[in-house]
Amino acid sequence: MGSLTSAQREIILGTTRSLPSLTEIYHLFYKDGVKIVPRDLNLTPMALAVWFMDDGSRCNQAFYLNTQQFSLEDQLYLRDILFSRFGLNARLNRDKKYFRLRLSNESTKVMQDIIKAHIIPFFHYKLTNDPVTTEAKAKTEQE
Repeated sequence: MGSLTSAQREIILGTTRSLPSLTEIYHLFYKDGVKIVPRDLNLTPMALAVWFMDDGSRCNQAFYLNTQQFSLEDQLYLRDILFSRFGLNARLNRDKKYFRLRLSNESTKVMQDIIKAHIIPFFHYKLTNDPVTTEAKAKTEQE
């Protein structure tokens, strides 16, 4: 294929199967199209690890959980769950115009101990302070 002009585009479309079990989970986290935190959320070490692999990051000595799309009330609820379930101290941190959760440096160490057994090799880079993360590095770890 030659170069594309501004009027030409290459589009790849795909679909996924809809599974009833995932639809049930969707309805727990979305009410009337708005993302929410269920009040009966059971946050386990594995669930916390999956959340971190998906929406977590590390900057310097602190872990961040990207909760920007939840309401302020739900973010405070998540903060309280982290403390009551795991003893983790987090606060709201402004990320541009939204907020996210930032764990204290000490709680970052504790959370790392809680989740590290559940982190798959591809995401080990998120546990380090190494700002350079590439797919090649992740593939090397898996070999």
